[in-house]
Amino acid sequence: MRLVRSLDGAEWRIKSHLGLDGALRAAERPRDPDGGWLPAAVPGTVLDDLWRGGEVPNPYHERNSLLVEWVPERAWTYRRSIAIDDALAGRRAILRLEGVDHGGAPGSRPPRPAPDSTTGST
Repeated sequence: MRLVRSLDGAEWRIKSHLGLDGALRAAERPRDPDGGWLPAAVPGTVLDDLWRGGEVPNPYHERNSLLVEWVPERAWTYRRSIAIDDALAGRRAILRLEGVDHGGAPGSRPPRPAPDSTTGST
C-alpha cells in the first residue's frame, strides 16, 4: 500500500543558524524548545517567511532588498511534526522532498550523512 501525504502548509517552523554546522547540529537534536523558531509556510522561501513574521521589511519595496542581504548568509532549518496513523506505525517510510534549494547553485547538493548515521522519529 502506497500512501502519499502532502506536507505543504503553514505548520512549519524556521530557525536561523550562524553556519551549516550549527544547522546540522540542530537537526540532529530531539525537539528543542520553541526559542527562536518562527512560523513558516511550505512551499515558500526563507525571505517570505521572515517578512510574514515581521523579522524583515518588505524586501520587494524600494531599496529594502539591501536590508535583507544577510538572509542568504545564514543557514536555515525548517521543521514540522508529522502524525503517523496507527496502521503505519513501525513500517518503513520514505520522505521525498521536491524543489529543495540546497544553496542556490545549480547542481549543488547537501552534505552527505555519515554511512552509520540513522534518522528516526520521536
